[in-house]
Amino acid sequence: MSATFNTTTSVVVYTFDQIVTSTTLANYGVYTATGVQSFTGTAATLNSANNAQVAVTFPAGTLTSAVGAVVRDSAVTSATGNGLVNQQDEVGVANASTASQTPGVTALPDLTSVTITKGTADAFGVQPNQALFTFDTANASTSAITVNSAALFHLYLAAGTRLIGGTCTAGNGTTGAYNTVLCTAFTPVAVTSTNSAQIGTSVLGTVEAGAITVGTASNPEGGAPTTGGTGTAVNP
Repeated sequence: MSATFNTTTSVVVYTFDQIVTSTTLANYGVYTATGVQSFTGTAATLNSANNAQVAVTFPAGTLTSAVGAVVRDSAVTSATGNGLVNQQDEVGVANASTASQTPGVTALPDLTSVTITKGTADAFGVQPNQALFTFDTANASTSAITVNSAALFHLYLAAGTRLIGGTCTAGNGTTGAYNTVLCTAFTPVAVTSTNSAQIGTSVLGTVEAGAITVGTASNPEGGAPTTGGTGTAVNP
C-alpha cells in the first residue's frame, strides 16, 4: 500500500497493488508523529479510472500533523474474484504541513522490519524458521523492550491466513533486548497446526498497538513485508 495527503481538502488517497471492489470506511486512518491514530473518515470513494485507489475524506485539520496512513484488516476486497481482503498495513507519507517531521516516524517505538531468520539446528541439523520484529533504534536503544503480549504479533500467509504470536521474547536470540523481538512460535487461524514452513512462507508481519513497551512508551500499529522468507503476496 502507498498513500498521499492533500492537506487542503483533507483527503488521503490510498493505493493498493490490486484493483478492489468495495471499501469499509472505518478501517482507514492516519497517524501523527506522537503516535496518535485517527480513524475518523467521513467518506470513501473508489477511483473509477483506477480501481486500485480509494480516496478518503477526513474532517478539516486532521491531516495537519499527520505523518502516515494506516489501514485495518478488510478495508478493501479484491476485484479479481477470489474474495481476498487486505491485511493491516501502514506507510509513512510526506506532508508539506509537517516539514520538520519524518514521514512514518513517531515518537513511539515504530516497527521498521520483519525478517525471517533461522533458529538453532535440531539433532538432525534442521534450522527452524522464526520471525524477527525490529523497531526503530532511535526510540528503542536506551531501554530494554518489554513484550506485553505475544498475541499482538502477527504473520500473514499469501492467501490471507493470519498467524498469531505464541512465543515472542525481547532480543534477537543471541544479544540484548534493545530494539528487536524474536517470535519462534505462532498459533494459526483456520489452520489445524503451524510449523516452521508456514513461518518461512509468510509475506507480511504486523504488530498491534501496545505489543511492546520501551520505558514508558508503547508502539503504535505497524506493518512491514517480510524479508528472508519464500512467500509471495497475493492480497491487495
